Amino acid sequence: MPSVRRAPAAAATYRLQLRPEFGFADAAAAVPYLSDLGVTHLYLSPIFEAAHGSTHGYDVVDPTRLRDELGGTAGFDALVAAAHAADLCVVLDVVPNHMAATEENRWWRDVMAAGEAAPSAGVFDVDWVAGDGAVRRGPPRDQINYRRFFEIDDLAAVRQEDPQVFDATHSLVRALAARPGVDGLRVDHVDGLRDPTAYLQRLADAAPNAWLAVEKILEPGEQLRAEWPVVGTTGYEFASQVLGLFLDPAAAPVFADIYVRLTGDERAWPDAVAAGKRYALGAGLVTDVRRVARAFGDAALETVITELAVAWPVYRTYTTPGHASAEDLEIVRTTCDRVRAARPDLADSVARVERALRREGNDASADEGADRFQLLTGPAMAKGVEDRAFYDFTRFVALNEVGGDPDRFGTSVEEWHAACEATAEQWPATMLTTATHDTKRGEDVRTRLAVISERADWWGEHAAQWMGRHDSIDGPTAYLLLQTLVGAWPLSEERLSAYMQKATREAGAHTSWAAPDDAYESAVAAEVRAALGETDAIAAMVAPLVEPGRVNSLAQTLLRLTAPGTPDTYQGTEGWDLSLVDPDNRRPVHYDVRSQMLHAARAATAEELLARADEAWAKVDVIATALSVRRSHPHAFTGDYQALECESDALVAFAREDAVVTVVPRLVASTRPQGKVELPNGEWVNQFTGDTINGGQVDAGELLARFPVALLTR
Repeated sequence: MPSVRRAPAAAATYRLQLRPEFGFADAAAAVPYLSDLGVTHLYLSPIFEAAHGSTHGYDVVDPTRLRDELGGTAGFDALVAAAHAADLCVVLDVVPNHMAATEENRWWRDVMAAGEAAPSAGVFDVDWVAGDGAVRRGPPRDQINYRRFFEIDDLAAVRQEDPQVFDATHSLVRALAARPGVDGLRVDHVDGLRDPTAYLQRLADAAPNAWLAVEKILEPGEQLRAEWPVVGTTGYEFASQVLGLFLDPAAAPVFADIYVRLTGDERAWPDAVAAGKRYALGAGLVTDVRRVARAFGDAALETVITELAVAWPVYRTYTTPGHASAEDLEIVRTTCDRVRAARPDLADSVARVERALRREGNDASADEGADRFQLLTGPAMAKGVEDRAFYDFTRFVALNEVGGDPDRFGTSVEEWHAACEATAEQWPATMLTTATHDTKRGEDVRTRLAVISERADWWGEHAAQWMGRHDSIDGPTAYLLLQTLVGAWPLSEERLSAYMQKATREAGAHTSWAAPDDAYESAVAAEVRAALGETDAIAAMVAPLVEPGRVNSLAQTLLRLTAPGTPDTYQGTEGWDLSLVDPDNRRPVHYDVRSQMLHAARAATAEELLARADEAWAKVDVIATALSVRRSHPHAFTGDYQALECESDALVAFAREDAVVTVVPRLVASTRPQGKVELPNGEWVNQFTGDTINGGQVDAGELLARFPVALLTR
């Protein structure tokens, strides 16, 4: 279990995306609003010196300096002081896996000039044998001899397994984490490290007063490693789990039939995954496959390495020389068995790699091969699934989300309660999120799209009519366009065109980043213009989805804020979040406007909140109210999670430490709140309406009559 201090009981983070146009001073100016909102921690995007003009900060050029374009040391000091004065702390985003491979990076510049003889040669993960002592950056890209962040040539992997490299790249992190007011660290892309367990323990030792959270994408059913000294993940698995509550599982076969009928795409999701991973491994990741084979000392292993990586069911395993956990051994065994059954001609080669992954014997070459293979499966998953299949397989795009599975259509109430109970017991401070800078579409796009699962036949009829009018591009792309229009409406041509260009290039079926097809992209752009010319038709499809989609949003928001864990609010999502993938979801937030909205909403009645629904008063009030309750009842959110009995499966209700109760509806388009909810004994106050309720059996219709969700305190 975690060996570092856990996040404070009432902790609630707010993610701020810093960039040259929104630096430390701007973040400091937003502190009074964020304090009023009720968050406890400013969760900052990377603050270390990055490539000039970077809008995200993950292309670090010098981890020993604070970024000048954000305001430098003086600006950061002022931000921490402003936060401290408002009783807020700071969470830093640490980027250990990679640095920018550009001229701005003095370490990389030296390596490019002197090769293996450079003093900083040991910083980067370079295959010096393949480059004859030099760094190679070939033109087809098949000559590259250094490991990258996925397949981005300008981001070179860093050898954090070397203690000297760790010390050199973490001196500033160590100093900042020792400061009062810097309370937590978020570790970016932990699976890109050669030995995540050792790295995290080293970081925990270097920053003993900070709580650590890791960006780790867990596949359905996968568990976070108990030996890691962290409070949990950054919450992708929660986003997938909570959305499932608002999906009608009965619609799954209907949606599958609609998709095949309207698009002609008869693939199953696993086929799309395999195709995407196979493409990634044979294209942008081909040099990584070769490096694994060279590590084993046998180029003939490239085929089996590819087949195993395609079949790998999780981002990676974590075996090391002398250690292989039971869960890793099971993944290795079952995946190798699957590949052996499909490719009996590779049985001997599979057995060789399997022995290495199981860490059997004492073979340095096999250990190196196993380490390299474990560094390959994550990029194969990310590039093959997140950045290809999610855009190419468009059956129901609300499910095409980081950490999600398009074949898992819904979360039952029982599954929800079981997951929350497990979180409360095992990872009570793990982060909970429904939106990040990397999510494929905004949280309220997904909750609106969830409504159509309750109206599958209606959707099929309207989608068929729309698709019949827009058949100049391939079916999956046209269907993606339709779902995007409905989920994110209203949309400008500029935003939608930019999104569709990115989506089709990521999908790779007709155009790509490496080889754009101007004719195809022009056809897609023409369809965007044609679709936006049908304003009345789109508005008619969207109209019946808006109100239930907003109720879903309020329910999802309240669950995020009261379920076991540390809730994170992504910047701007206290309003309706109808954004699309980056850069759309990284647009500036006007905090002066947000502040006005917050104060108006906090002074409004429940009825007034709903009357101003278009302005998102209800959502910001749900957030502010729930965060206020977290602060006034901190111990309620550290202990027991108790599922409450409901007569209707269209309700979710639970108590925290018998002091705070959450009640939300689900499937609201087809079922109105009804039946009884069994509240703990005592007298309760509904924080959204001010109504007083006696414990025992309470009618859900009456409880939710004035406001769609309920948060009760004693």
